[in-house]
Amino acid sequence: MQRLTQVLLLLDISHAYVISNVVQLIRYVYDCDKLDDSEKLIKKLITQFAAINFTDLKGDDFEILFNKDGAFIVDLIKKISRRLFSSATCSGLLERQIKDLKKENNTLNEMIVGRDSTIISLKSENAE
Repeated sequence: MQRLTQVLLLLDISHAYVISNVVQLIRYVYDCDKLDDSEKLIKKLITQFAAINFTDLKGDDFEILFNKDGAFIVDLIKKISRRLFSSATCSGLLERQIKDLKKENNTLNEMIVGRDSTIISLKSENAE
């Protein structure tokens, strides 16, 4: 399992033959009817890899998987939806932080304008 993890981390999926090999691995893992607990972890690892690299896993081989293997697609959709939910949560937090920073920026700008007015009035008093 650790070796497979290391191999997946090092894969350059920009090559069509690599995608083909990943698809073969997915088919092999999902075609096994009787899996023990450690083999079920392989399914999780494979679907996590596919979810992370979803946009790069394009091509006929991968698209054929979508038409053939329902179990893989269900697992993949679960992983992708978790990633999307996590991204949406982070986006919401960032939007709130941006809103707070804008308010703080406006407050600072108002302070600058007030200080500029004070400086101008002090300069005019000194000039008299």
